Amino acid sequence: ELLTFRLANEEYAFRIEDVSEIIRLQTITLIPKSEAHLLGITSLRGKIIPVVSLKKMLALKEEDAPENKKQKILILKGRKGPIGVLTDRVVGVIRPSLSDIVESPPHLTAEEMRFIEGVAIADGRFISIIRTSEAIAINVV
Repeated sequence: ELLTFRLANEEYAFRIEDVSEIIRLQTITLIPKSEAHLLGITSLRGKIIPVVSLKKMLALKEEDAPENKKQKILILKGRKGPIGVLTDRVVGVIRPSLSDIVESPPHLTAEEMRFIEGVAIADGRFISIIRTSEAIAINVV
């Protein structure tokens, strides 16, 4: 099962077992001298968790739209604890068969393939499956 979401007019997914919950967008406090894709930290039931921007990680265009009310934070299971990932909108859960999941195109560079585990084809849509281990790899300087 895959949890699908939108970023910059494209559809992406995480494996459902890597997602612990979906929360509303809430206040994110900046961390000085952190990586560009680390948006900051937020509080989830009293626990402080980092929040990252996949748009910045994947070098996607930031849209200059007013605040998006559909934005959500996906809480992923990290090795050192939960990590939030900001999304433009959660689409839903899909259950593609194994034959509907294909490998990333072989002509992509190693850097381009680093984040993409494969591509799911659902209802004529191509959904890039994000490699969770890369999405939650952050370093605070």
